[in-house]
Amino acid sequence: MAKLKHLSKTIVAVTTAMLFLAIAACGGKQTSQPPVDPNPIEDGFKEPAISEEEPKGKMNQGQGTDAGESDNRHAQLPATKDFELELEGMKETKTAKLAEGDGYALYIFDIFSFDAETGKLTMNVDKDYYVEITKLPADYDSDELQTQAEKELEEIGKVRAAEDSERSQAMQDASVYMIGEGESLTKIYIVDEIDGQGYIFRVNSPHREPSEGFAPHAFTSLSSIVSL
Repeated sequence: MAKLKHLSKTIVAVTTAMLFLAIAACGGKQTSQPPVDPNPIEDGFKEPAISEEEPKGKMNQGQGTDAGESDNRHAQLPATKDFELELEGMKETKTAKLAEGDGYALYIFDIFSFDAETGKLTMNVDKDYYVEITKLPADYDSDELQTQAEKELEEIGKVRAAEDSERSQAMQDASVYMIGEGESLTKIYIVDEIDGQGYIFRVNSPHREPSEGFAPHAFTSLSSIVSL
């Protein structure tokens, strides 16, 4: 009887030990985890991949475009161009050649010479007929230039603002358009903006024979100016 009780205790001990080992084995087993997504989706939105390729039609940041645009614009201008002028009451088509100044281009007729360094357009037959072209800074003040125009033209004689009918058709919107008239000379002071660039045009026209041909040719050339 004692032996039977001892055997029962042994069986219980062995069973308990085996049960403990089974529980320990289950507790130590690691459950495998799903792989981590390198690009997790948050709130149903996934950020698109960014391409390293530069967008077409745009320049890299810090890379200038003015020089390239200027070269392209100049390359697109034809070497010669025909213009219709009214001379002595008759319409006439004449050809002008492309010339380049300080940051701009214009077309000049064969009766003129153009000095790119000074921006001076001069009539060949009489050097007293000319136009001086001056580029203005971006912060120019039209009111100050109006005052300057009046002072300059006072030396000639009577000073007045040009009537609409006296303005060149291409410069109807000029912010300053003043005329100084003397006995033998007329001077015109014009401030106009072309392609976002401001200019002063000082026109010197004596009262002599070439006067009738000077104005149509000169103002046609000025109307052809393109900022580069």
